[in-house]
Amino acid sequence: MKFIFTLLLFTSFFALLGQQTKELDESLTGDEVVEKYIQALGGKSAIKNIKYCKIKLDIFLDDVYMQGFLYQKEPDNYLMYVVLGDDTIQTHIFNGKKGKYKDIEGETEFYAEELDEFRYNATNFIELYFHKLGFVAEMQGIEKLGEYDVYKVEITKQDERKQIIYYEGNSGLKVKTIEKKETREGRVDYSVVYRKYKIIKGVKFPFEKVVRYGKHKIIMNVVAIDVKNKFNDNIFKIK
Repeated sequence: MKFIFTLLLFTSFFALLGQQTKELDESLTGDEVVEKYIQALGGKSAIKNIKYCKIKLDIFLDDVYMQGFLYQKEPDNYLMYVVLGDDTIQTHIFNGKKGKYKDIEGETEFYAEELDEFRYNATNFIELYFHKLGFVAEMQGIEKLGEYDVYKVEITKQDERKQIIYYEGNSGLKVKTIEKKETREGRVDYSVVYRKYKIIKGVKFPFEKVVRYGKHKIIMNVVAIDVKNKFNDNIFKIK
């Protein structure tokens, strides 16, 4: 089955969240909640210091174990390949303008909405670019998510597609996203829960996420993150 793995920003309410100690501010706007999130990650200055990111993943798609290798150059270059056993079974590449998908059946270029998705996910820090991309963040209120109080923010993208993002109230960290996605298999429900933050070079990265995609469940665990070493930009070239 063709499946485009998207690596969205990892965050969590199971680590670095602490206990609920204060009431949440109901007067905050959506933009203010997003800004609080950016500060919770480490702040704009620390985030912008990270230009290259290489991530190794353990991936469990339902009961199947795979490995993932992700290369990102901020803000819009992305390469991910997925390995099953000794075989590379999927490759996804985006260079900011064009994108291509490759599996055992051959290669195909991304259609328009897939390009938008990869433009959205090519960066680990999409919230920095909300205004530039024309995204609108609107506060929807305060809700309970598990044992935590969260801010519910609705994001409207340029093409009017919407996404719900939940930010834990006290830590400011993103804990869950919900949206509908158009895929090669049709329109499906897509949700992500973000967990287990660790600090890398002054910036918090989540080390686990759980994706529910239609009938499927995908668990992604970060094995290693390298943000110190550059890699050759030629890996993002599309012939």
